Amino acid sequence: MNLNVIHELRDRLESISIAGLGLIKEDFRLKRNIEKLEEYVSIAPVFKQIHELAKRLQSDECTEKADVLLDLIALTDALLCTQASYSSEGKEVEKSELSKEKFLYQDIPYSKLKPIIESFMGSGSGRYAIIRDNMEASPDLFKDIRIKRLMVKALGDSYAELAQLVETKLCDEDKNIVPLLKKDFDKEGSKEMVRRVRIIAHIMKEEDNDFYISLLEGSSKDIKEEAIRALRFDKSNVDLLLDLAKTEKGKLKEAVNESISHMSGKKVIEYWTKLSASKAVEAAKNLVNQTSDWAADIVADMIEKFLEKNDLENAKTKEEQQKIKNDLAVIWRAGVFKKSKRIEALYDKVYKLVPEQVVESLVLQIYKKPSDHLYELSKELYKKHGKDFLKPLFISALFFESKESLYDEYHKHLEEIKKSNISNNTVLNELMKMAYDEDKKKYIYMNYMYSNMYPYYRSYDHNSGSHVIEAGFDERWYKTLFDLYDKYGSAYKTYYSRYSNPFSEFLAKIYNPDLGLDEMYGEHFYNNIKNIGPTTADIQMLQRCNWTYYEGIFDKAESNYVIRNILNNIEFDKDFVIKQLDRLISDKSINKKINLKTLKEWKEQLEGGMSYDMLSY
Repeated sequence: MNLNVIHELRDRLESISIAGLGLIKEDFRLKRNIEKLEEYVSIAPVFKQIHELAKRLQSDECTEKADVLLDLIALTDALLCTQASYSSEGKEVEKSELSKEKFLYQDIPYSKLKPIIESFMGSGSGRYAIIRDNMEASPDLFKDIRIKRLMVKALGDSYAELAQLVETKLCDEDKNIVPLLKKDFDKEGSKEMVRRVRIIAHIMKEEDNDFYISLLEGSSKDIKEEAIRALRFDKSNVDLLLDLAKTEKGKLKEAVNESISHMSGKKVIEYWTKLSASKAVEAAKNLVNQTSDWAADIVADMIEKFLEKNDLENAKTKEEQQKIKNDLAVIWRAGVFKKSKRIEALYDKVYKLVPEQVVESLVLQIYKKPSDHLYELSKELYKKHGKDFLKPLFISALFFESKESLYDEYHKHLEEIKKSNISNNTVLNELMKMAYDEDKKKYIYMNYMYSNMYPYYRSYDHNSGSHVIEAGFDERWYKTLFDLYDKYGSAYKTYYSRYSNPFSEFLAKIYNPDLGLDEMYGEHFYNNIKNIGPTTADIQMLQRCNWTYYEGIFDKAESNYVIRNILNNIEFDKDFVIKQLDRLISDKSINKKINLKTLKEWKEQLEGGMSYDMLSY
């Protein structure tokens, strides 16, 4: 498709942005571009969008020309990027077709995107919270091409937490994001380009194998390392990886080994057999990813031989003893996800040396796939060694005991909780991973990503997964949990929560509208808002349980931003909001953290009919 008219329009828009908006009406070149565009409006909705925006830009009635200009630049950029052709070994690759349903431009007012755009373009750590909160409260805003372009750029942000947040979000995208990730790609770039490769690999898998191979030459070391990791997806890369294993060193060699660990075949088995005999620890670090029977046999051999050759009692120094434990821990971890009677026969012996790793490996296997076999193994080890194996025992019991038996046996562990140890209670921490799925009408146990919990397990292909608890969840847990919150719940500190506290987030996740607990839930979350401070998530929970009393909702708001964010996401009656703002303005002592001047502006704007999303900043 000939897109010269879009190129011409894009150039014209850039000139206007430099020269200023004053002469748009008399700009004959822009007018000619608009006339040419009329021929394209029937081809796809995106051309119609561009045509209508361009006409609006030249119209006398347009009062937001700057915003419209920015929208037009973003939209034309997106179209040219997603429809661009590219070359591979001298051959032009066929251009992609316009997607009528999946194009990235969204009809969202610039005013709604402004705080996000400013946060991406600003500096400092405070903007992270704004972006994170909006991702959770208003995910649709991040479908817009204006935000997508900023997200790709943010992969190189100096604030590492923000770059990681964006990478995680972009990994949830489909193939439509890939052209933006490849646009202006720099093979010699740094962290931004490394993250781009990682996202592309996560989305495209083996479909973009040629792209990964193209990065093996002429790329920076970090980009080459990530490209080598991406080779794991295409099983035809075996010979290439085995050749790289002969030449690469350091981190590049580690990446090669990691990718080879996802392969199979005679050559691969020979490679690992040889490496495990000479460098057992190095081999073990990578065999975690391999679940084949041959891998289980190799790992069992390594553990048995290591125990034969190394004896703590014969170690002469504490340093030697610690090295034995460290090496054994690494080798033992390689046995995770492998069903092997030889490995299971070593549990007791290895537990005496590295107990944490033995428990950890059993838990991970249950996370991946609960089974009767693992439950029986957990029972046996709990009987022998006690509370160290409570975690795998309880997780298994969730799936293989009746809901009544589970409560009867394990609720007593919550009675042992004190304020000082609430965050470390095994049973409570595992309950925290539960949620109620209203569509399926089932309780779900959601285990975390292995790589996030245990950095030793860099298993890209193992889905963290979620498992349905078919037995259900005994209603008696709810009273026990709410009573526990009243005692010590506010002291539960484990992770960031978009609710007023992590314990309340857990209670929200297990909310079951069919149990008649709306009053209990309503009182809990309203008290949170009044005593701790309002969040969008807490208020949404109140709406779910049909709560109707919201007096004093902003009394504990941490800032004007919190109030504005709530108004942008919750449909409150305007008269009620005006009354609440007036209450805060009239009595300065209610909330000293907010800017009363801004509240007065908002009150006047709302009385004049302005919508929440247009309130001043």
